Amino acid sequence: MMIGSERSGAQDSAELDRPLNRAELEHFCRSGLIREACRDKAFASFRDSIDWLLWLRLWTGTIGAIFLLAGVMFFFAHNWKGLSPLTRFGVLEVGLVLTVIGAVCFNVRATVGQWLLVAASVLTGVLIAVYGQVYQTGADAFEVFALWSALMLAWVVMAKFAPLWVFWLVIVETAMMLFAGQVLVPDRIADWSQVFIGMGLVTFGFLALWEWLHPKERFSTFRQNWIRFLLLVAGLFWLSAILWRWMFDLGYQSDRPEWSGWAGLLFWLVAVIGGICFFTRLRPSVLGMSLCVLDAAVIFSLMVARVVLEDTWDEPGGWLIGAVFAIGIFGGATLVILRLAKGSAGDEETGQGEET
Repeated sequence: MMIGSERSGAQDSAELDRPLNRAELEHFCRSGLIREACRDKAFASFRDSIDWLLWLRLWTGTIGAIFLLAGVMFFFAHNWKGLSPLTRFGVLEVGLVLTVIGAVCFNVRATVGQWLLVAASVLTGVLIAVYGQVYQTGADAFEVFALWSALMLAWVVMAKFAPLWVFWLVIVETAMMLFAGQVLVPDRIADWSQVFIGMGLVTFGFLALWEWLHPKERFSTFRQNWIRFLLLVAGLFWLSAILWRWMFDLGYQSDRPEWSGWAGLLFWLVAVIGGICFFTRLRPSVLGMSLCVLDAAVIFSLMVARVVLEDTWDEPGGWLIGAVFAIGIFGGATLVILRLAKGSAGDEETGQGEET
């Protein structure tokens, strides 16, 4: 009996020493055994072994969907003149119906069903474009993209699929930019600096929404960090574009108010400084913090280049001075990133010690 109990105790000990897998960790989170404050830290430190079968399924499905949709678009581009309007609409509508039915049959939350909804979304845009060309509706480009985004919104909500959500956001922002280029700027309702401010605020608004939904169990499919960094890069790009125009006088008009440039500078400073603080203190992320610091380094380097090269464009000395300043700025940015990353790691260790 003693031998049996010893064996049983050894088995229990081995079972307790076994590392957790991701499914068990998620179960503990749902059961409330892991506090919300420790949830992100636990998942950040967790490393799964590579599931090669899952990896192959994901990427082969992605590549297959891309080739299928590219084939449909190239088919129409090559045979456009030889197709009757009935054939054009018939092929697209049959493909759209089949992809939607397939998504429902496979379940819109399953991987295959989600990629079929991506295909249906692309076919919807192609169908709208074909309708406009066949019947010559005279619709502006921004109206096509706005209608496209509105029609696929229900699929985006149902699928809760990160690539489809990002694809929808790209279409929305494309519609906004086309609306600005075709209506707002030509009619002098707004200038490009104001447009870029609006685009930056919209993008950072979606980033804030993602950060809010990120910890929630119902939106576990949105926990891929690449969405955060994609939105961060896009938001910084829109606000940085204001400063690029301002520094290099791109499209500058003296009869336009200058407050939009100063407002863009203010929003850019808030975004960069706020991003550094957020990704250092609240949601520690070396990559997110590094993107903010490097964006600031690029802007400061362009400012120096504008000042130094304005009167010395054809002189080697001007380029040498600009290169030295750029090396110094990016070297300083690297030191700042290392210092902030070290401070963030120290704060995490201190927090763990206090919790212990």
